[in-house]
Amino acid sequence: LFLAGADSGLRAGWEVLLARARCQRALGFLERSAETLVAADKLARDGDGSEPELLVELGDLYFEVYGETDSAVSRAHSPGLLAREALRIDREHEGARLLLFELSRWNWTRTQDSPEELLAAVFAARPASLEGLLARTSAALDDGDLPTARAALARLLELAPARRAVRAEQAALAWIEHRRDEARALL
Repeated sequence: LFLAGADSGLRAGWEVLLARARCQRALGFLERSAETLVAADKLARDGDGSEPELLVELGDLYFEVYGETDSAVSRAHSPGLLAREALRIDREHEGARLLLFELSRWNWTRTQDSPEELLAAVFAARPASLEGLLARTSAALDDGDLPTARAALARLLELAPARRAVRAEQAALAWIEHRRDEARALL
């Protein structure tokens, strides 16, 4: 399915190009995905204007490829600038806030907001945000903040117990708590 999407020859709007780029990225074709996203962004800008979803997807891809450091390459492909542009267009864009959250955890010296402020904004807009809860759980596990991880995971288990990412976080917590057999069973 990803191959069919990645090789789709359909000439269409930015939405189709975004879907194609996501398929290319899932297959590991990062350069092709970036080219497709840039083409989609140009198409959107030539139409109704920039689309926040495209900007966030491109920023997330650039973060995966280049990181967010103080280097010429990273500055030329700044995920932070793309996320902030997406928020300028849509002040409540969850993906943009979550990208900024990840960036602030990666390199806190290059961000204006604290990670917790960014997550608070996500939850103010959508209290049951699955992506926000996953980000909070993962960050808390990374930081060794097990009470926060347990609380966020409990909420995730109420909302989406069968989701693969939720099970992965549940397994990570079980592993950290030395419940190895349970962790293996969850995966």
